[in-house]
Amino acid sequence: MTKFDVEFNGYSLSNVLRITDVIRPIGNERNLMLNESVELGASVTGVKVAGKIIKVKFSIQDKGIEYTKHELAKVFHTTSLSKLTFSDEPDKYYLAFVMGGIETENVKWWLQKGEIKFYIPDGVAHSNTYKTYNSPKVEDRKLVFDIVNNGSVPAYPIINAVHTDENGYLGFVCVENEANTDNVQYSLMEVGTRHQFTTETESVQKSKSIFDYKDMTTALNAGTKGQAVPGVPGSYNATFITEPGTNNQKRLTVSSGASSIAWTIPRDASSTTNERLSWNQSIFSSGFNLTGGSVNVVLSDTAGQFLYGVECMKTEVFDSVRLRLIASNGQGGSNVLRSQEFTNQNYSYLTYGRPANLVNPFSSTGGNVELSRNDQTVTLTFPGGNWTIQIPEIKGKKTGKVHVIIAKDSSPFNFAPMMCGIHTISYRMDYTPEARKIPNRYPVGSEIEINCETDRIIVNGLDRMNDLVHGSGFLRIPPGKSTIEVYRSDFSVTPPRIEISFEERWL
Repeated sequence: MTKFDVEFNGYSLSNVLRITDVIRPIGNERNLMLNESVELGASVTGVKVAGKIIKVKFSIQDKGIEYTKHELAKVFHTTSLSKLTFSDEPDKYYLAFVMGGIETENVKWWLQKGEIKFYIPDGVAHSNTYKTYNSPKVEDRKLVFDIVNNGSVPAYPIINAVHTDENGYLGFVCVENEANTDNVQYSLMEVGTRHQFTTETESVQKSKSIFDYKDMTTALNAGTKGQAVPGVPGSYNATFITEPGTNNQKRLTVSSGASSIAWTIPRDASSTTNERLSWNQSIFSSGFNLTGGSVNVVLSDTAGQFLYGVECMKTEVFDSVRLRLIASNGQGGSNVLRSQEFTNQNYSYLTYGRPANLVNPFSSTGGNVELSRNDQTVTLTFPGGNWTIQIPEIKGKKTGKVHVIIAKDSSPFNFAPMMCGIHTISYRMDYTPEARKIPNRYPVGSEIEINCETDRIIVNGLDRMNDLVHGSGFLRIPPGKSTIEVYRSDFSVTPPRIEISFEERWL
């Protein structure tokens, strides 16, 4: 004879207990709400169906009874609903708590008897599998599902929809087909909006990446080399080279001399005076080196005039570096607005007594620099600090080009290599105006999950409870045969793919 099994919270109680009886009531306790103010008898104003209590009687026959009790206490100590199953109902499960205390009666020192009360808050048994419907009939502009719920109480479906066309609305109507009375059961649910499709556009502001070079070979091929640079006089006829940089990136540099490269910013209606320019640079030697070097990154306007930029220059034998923010003076020249000196951290006698942020941050691993502009307000951010400066001379002027100048002289008296160049550079325009079509709520490919068990609406992975139309509720499928009709927006040409699944439930 097969052993009767009860499993709770993933633990088979029959492994340690002998199940002697299981008492499952017929249905649930029904509490009548009465109005006794009538002259004769009472009128029933409502019926409240309570949860269910299932009693499991058992005996323990073991020399290690107390140890078994501790093990069971750990299984029963739950703060959330746990699954409860019985071997004579293999197609069903309950969601339960252990209720009250579990007292045992000593028959012998090695034999005890007791009773466990399991409280089922929702009062029903659930089917172990979901029943699924995904092949509806198409009638005019609606989808029709013929549903059979063999349970004894309403089921709460999980509805998944994948849109094959633009859509803004889904309506669900469930009507009972086998009503035993004149009171036909139905439920209605609506998500989205019934508004008509619109081709209107709205103006939005967004950031637009113009270039983002993480490979300096690509940057070299995309730029114009050797041009004169506004505001930075000089001859730029050296040849650019690339050498091993940081994080497996190449460093753009020169062997000796100076060279320039420029990238043109597209001139269109979306150009603005709000921008952000970022780069990673090195200007560093690990020991005694008389070689001088500099990295200049500057911007010019659409008329070819200097706007503003950053100059970083090695100034001493032991790699002291000067960082300067420069800007147009409005008369064809430039002004130095702010300046900062850094010292090589490898030489303690040079850094002694100086704050840590004065140590050269542009070592062999590179340091990040960022220039951001909001019309005439410019902010320079570098390792250890940032400056925000007002530059009235550049107000209203749009950027036409981004320039990089790398210079390096040579000396025979060098005992350590000189690293001077950039590893990455990127430029974006901010707050650019753009016309955008106002999208429908559910575009092609969007996915909706409507979980009527947990009262959740999830659109493309995000909770969207505000999509539930005010006044409608979550769908219920009555026992027996019923029909679910699905409606969509008038402008939607092809219907979405709908799948409806639910657990049947029994009192």
